Amino acid sequence: MDSFIGSHVFHALTSADYDCIGTTRRAEKAEGKVLHLDLMDEASWAGLRAAKPDSAIAFFAISKLDQCEADPASHEINASRIPALLASLSEGGCRPVFLSTNSIFGGERPLCNEDEPVAPLIAYSRQKYEAELRIQELLGASSHAIVRITRTISAELPPFDGWLRCLREGASIEAFEDFIFAPMTLPFVTSGLLKIALSAEDGLFHLSGIDVSYYDLACEIALQLGRSAETVIRTNSVTKGVSLRFRPSYSALGMRRTTALLGLEPLSTAAAASHLITFTASSQ
Repeated sequence: MDSFIGSHVFHALTSADYDCIGTTRRAEKAEGKVLHLDLMDEASWAGLRAAKPDSAIAFFAISKLDQCEADPASHEINASRIPALLASLSEGGCRPVFLSTNSIFGGERPLCNEDEPVAPLIAYSRQKYEAELRIQELLGASSHAIVRITRTISAELPPFDGWLRCLREGASIEAFEDFIFAPMTLPFVTSGLLKIALSAEDGLFHLSGIDVSYYDLACEIALQLGRSAETVIRTNSVTKGVSLRFRPSYSALGMRRTTALLGLEPLSTAAAASHLITFTASSQ
């Protein structure tokens, strides 16, 4: 419940009448169906174990790239404690679903499929890959899924909230042409994770959008709102003085195994733009 994606998936599933339990690291926020969970304190895991969930989707992790580089606790939590908790839940009959990252492939090869070799270049992706291996070691043949995902976007998050507001007001916007990502929306992620969690299929899965620049996504949003692509002004990270610790040449994942087993396909750029527009329209 402390992560953006996790809180939205929890609310989406409870709104659809699924019996869900959430967790929070903040004890003061724990009430009702939201349990306190401290990954560094195994005593706090008792409540979740006692609930005996059929499946558990692990949204919790330290995901800030700089923190993973500098803070030794990030490795303990991401690569050790999370696998240990999921193994503990598995002993009670739970099917764990671990969220990993597209960044474990290094970003220099296009459309890496589930069975292709990894090349983690940064601390965060190395920790995620270590966690994958540890989960496979601890759970063995027990039912579990590892899901590598690309970036989840929302009309509530920058820069997308600002883009939508300005375009609707008739103003121009700026967007980077040199940032490549593979955007997925909250409805797509929620439905995909639910299908994986409820399936009888185990192993590695991928959920992905399509590689696109911020500029090209902004143009697609503008066109769907009835504005000209000329309202989107090209800019780049050099001009704006923006640097990133990890800037992949390719972000999208291949989904060959996931598509074959579950019928899930990558989210198109047009669908990602439509979801953002629909979300803000329904919220107004």
